[in-house]
Amino acid sequence: MRKAEEGSETLRIWKADTEEKNLIRRATRGNRKAAGELLGLYYREMYAFCYRQVMDREEAMDLTQEIFVSVLRNLSSYCAEKASFRTWIYAIGSRLLIDRYRSASFRASQKTEYFSSYPEEEPPGSVEAENALEAALEKKETARAILQLLSREEPLSQAIFRMKVFGQNTFREIGTALSLPESTVKTRYYRTAASIRKEMLHL
Repeated sequence: MRKAEEGSETLRIWKADTEEKNLIRRATRGNRKAAGELLGLYYREMYAFCYRQVMDREEAMDLTQEIFVSVLRNLSSYCAEKASFRTWIYAIGSRLLIDRYRSASFRASQKTEYFSSYPEEEPPGSVEAENALEAALEKKETARAILQLLSREEPLSQAIFRMKVFGQNTFREIGTALSLPESTVKTRYYRTAASIRKEMLHL
């Protein structure tokens, strides 16, 4: 019975994956109906992703639309071998959220230098501390403070944190989408989480 259920679930996933690939192929060729169906698969998920970070319905809707516009503009550059379509959308969404809120004075040359200065060893952390931070993000009064602190981090660490916490992507998926080693993704995520927890203690 269990094997039959597992086989049925595998078949369902295969069909969904095949349907998505067909929609991507047709949308890339300019089929508007296929594009609408493709984005419809992820609308609620991406809206929730945005809403948890801005906590405003209208702004979340606007951001969701911006994300999908960017997805359609860049659809021809999507590579299924590099990342799943879902993870690719989250990467685009994270970049748009960061671009909207980061300081205009932060230059690309500074980002590159800052990224390369990180050591690769993973900082200490605990499951309890991580769970406490994610629980705090579920409460509106503390979530705003955490998001404000997150906006002070450099863009790459923001993207990783957003994709992990708000998008529920795995470290491996994030690394694939951002072209980073999984160890680097983990290092930056735990550093960002630790930095935010430390600052929260002083609020």
